[in-house]
Amino acid sequence: MKVKDILEDEEYPHQKSLQNVLKRIRALNQYIVEEVEDDKILFKIRDMVFVYVEPLDDCVKVSTDFYYDRIVDLANKYDVEYKTTMDGTDTISYSIKNPMFVQYAVSLAQQAFTRFKRLKV
Repeated sequence: MKVKDILEDEEYPHQKSLQNVLKRIRALNQYIVEEVEDDKILFKIRDMVFVYVEPLDDCVKVSTDFYYDRIVDLANKYDVEYKTTMDGTDTISYSIKNPMFVQYAVSLAQQAFTRFKRLKV
């Protein structure tokens, strides 16, 4: 199913979590650009993707390309694929399976946003 269809589908089981995380990421800054692709929603700052949201069948997955050792992950909740990108950063993701745990995904987005906002090009 395409993301546009999922956003409009009231029967999607994780619609509440999806809408909540999207609303909270949009609220980080007024200059964030949201781009909807076929399989995910990209959030950009300064023309750089800092986080992407993928609505899957069993969860809502929030991911970023970031150095894992610079992330605050005290609960060890994030899934990490080490050095999978061209610039050597890790792909860090969190899967929201329950609306109660949206804050973990928002925290990941906030940390990625802060990194990209301060990045000097």
